[in-house]
Amino acid sequence: MELVFEDETNVVEEIVETVTDYIVEKTIDIPKIILQPKSEISWDFEDFDLDVSNINLQPVTQDILLQELRTRQRDTLHFKVEVNENEPLENYIISRLIDFDDISYEEHADLLYKLVNQLIAHLKSYLKDDNDVRNVLLYNQQLLANNIHAQMLDHYVESKVEYDVHVRSDFEVLKTNTYSMNIDEEVKDFRIPVENPSSIKGMSFGGFSRCLYPIQKFDAENERRFAVICEQDPKVKVWFKPALNQLKIYYNQKQSYNPDFIVETEDKKYLVELKAANKIDSDKEVEAKKHAAIEWCKYATKHEMQNGGKEWVYLLIPHNDVNENMTIAGLEARYSRK
Repeated sequence: MELVFEDETNVVEEIVETVTDYIVEKTIDIPKIILQPKSEISWDFEDFDLDVSNINLQPVTQDILLQELRTRQRDTLHFKVEVNENEPLENYIISRLIDFDDISYEEHADLLYKLVNQLIAHLKSYLKDDNDVRNVLLYNQQLLANNIHAQMLDHYVESKVEYDVHVRSDFEVLKTNTYSMNIDEEVKDFRIPVENPSSIKGMSFGGFSRCLYPIQKFDAENERRFAVICEQDPKVKVWFKPALNQLKIYYNQKQSYNPDFIVETEDKKYLVELKAANKIDSDKEVEAKKHAAIEWCKYATKHEMQNGGKEWVYLLIPHNDVNENMTIAGLEARYSRK
């Protein structure tokens, strides 16, 4: 009986060791950190002078040349756009500039009028009269507004945000990812590109070997491609798309940030966000989330280093630069945010 007991004990120990190894292999330690900004992020634009050296626009003619195909006889069609000559010249461009999400008329009016008046002074320096200036402003409103806005972004500044941070000694328990699926829906192979990318949100994908969940859903084709990167990169240990509110990263007083992916490699851990390229440097919400995620990674790294863990890194990647032949280290070299 004693020998049998020892055998049974050994078997139980082996089972516990096997299960423990599997759990360690198929999970990721995420520090339990609650981070919330003490106040809203504020931003502004530094004062500067507009660079007009590349602006040499000419008035648009209001004549259309017509040629009769059979006789080759030509005629001129004159059209006239109704213009309010009492409209202040500044308004043509100011009205376009305040359409940008990061520009507030109330807060930035002085700078806007200064820059637009510098533009008008430049146009007057080479055009013959105010009618030509008005013509150039009228027909090039968006082009000129884009030029000014791009220069404003070069002088964009934000106030330093302070956060309330609470670091717990334990780690986050992974939340269950629940998806709704039709009973006859096929789980698709994540390696196969989607023919109609606009329909990807309604699909379920499987076939993973390193994902913590057997099934994942993607919001866009670039997310599927990123999953391929995680599965093919030999240095990636595990990855997953976190469930809603998995992390307590608040980017304002009420809303928490949910990154697109969490990835662990042999030597680091990553919060990963794939974002439309035109929003990365100009969208206020993207900026707020970025600042909060970077701050969270600082505290998570400190916590992990004190417990024999790894560094956390935040990656903010343009949606149009995710290709299946990339690696996480390569993306970090280009898009890590600190």
